[in-house]
Amino acid sequence: MSIHRGAAPARSVAEGRRYVPVRPVVRQPSRARQLVFPRFVAGAAAQLVPLGPAETLARLVAGRAWISREPEKLRAALDLLENLPAHGLTYGCLSDAVAALASLDP
Repeated sequence: MSIHRGAAPARSVAEGRRYVPVRPVVRQPSRARQLVFPRFVAGAAAQLVPLGPAETLARLVAGRAWISREPEKLRAALDLLENLPAHGLTYGCLSDAVAALASLDP
């Protein structure tokens, strides 16, 4: 297999697969500005529904998100849920979902 000029060098691994090393895109962590819980329903119109902290927590738990039991970390997570906007997004068409997401405040 040849590598094109300027391309990143590929590294061979077992079973004939090749992986290309990449540089990290994000150099620093970013703070979340919103949480969105998407759900595809064939034929559904895109709909954003605001979620309160309790519903947001319920959806995170249902999705098996890990939340620390250490008191200070748990308090920080709950504080975040109280202050971070969250929405449920039902959609039937990806372009409609993208448009709905674009309507959210940054």
